Amino acid sequence: MLATAERILIECRGYSSDAAFDELMDVARRHHVDVRRAAERLIDLAAKDSRVVAEAHRLHGTETAALDETWAPMLANRHAS
Repeated sequence: MLATAERILIECRGYSSDAAFDELMDVARRHHVDVRRAAERLIDLAAKDSRVVAEAHRLHGTETAALDETWAPMLANRHAS
């Protein structure tokens, strides 16, 4: 799961593997979630449409919303390209 999330960050941000892992760790620390949870959310965001994201916000509240705010703009730019 971490490797998949890292690949998303490498593709979207042009990071090295180390920089991608550092971002996952930083986001997890900032939002007080386990790094696996942060990685899972990034993967979910990259794979799903906005209706699913909105439903996740409803079900998971502020934790999911905070993670989404971190990565949704990056992924929106990726899909627009």
